[in-house]
Amino acid sequence: MARPRRDRYRLITAERSFVKPTLLNTLLWRGLAETDTAYVRGFYSLLDARPDAPLTMTPKHHARIADVQEAEAIRRLLRNMQHYYTVTLDADSTRYIADMRFGRASEWAETPSPYVFKFKVVAPEGEAPTIQQVQRSFSEAADRPDFREMWERMRGRP
Repeated sequence: MARPRRDRYRLITAERSFVKPTLLNTLLWRGLAETDTAYVRGFYSLLDARPDAPLTMTPKHHARIADVQEAEAIRRLLRNMQHYYTVTLDADSTRYIADMRFGRASEWAETPSPYVFKFKVVAPEGEAPTIQQVQRSFSEAADRPDFREMWERMRGRP
């Protein structure tokens, strides 16, 4: 009997993790594991032919908000996110906090999509930092490819 090759699998030491079904189905599941510096996520369909799902890493970048993380609005947001968050920057270095529990609108697809819940950090000079939720437009035409790609992934196609 052939033994599986060890180099095909990476051992990830997670501080915490969870697995849940994706939007509107129970066939495609999303797993999220937190390491000391990143989040590792993967998708697995009950119809997948392969036993191992490809994994994607997202750096945490928590240090990007070190100067404002004690502000009441930021602490409340992080607590509501159960501290599953990443901090991204845009071209002008505006900071955004994204909720990793929900991830991106269509993470299973090859085309990147925006985070479902994303918040802009507003820190005016001399004032307490606040947050503003970034509203995502869910138009029918824009979301059709997402659901088509999700259907393909649910069917076990990468």
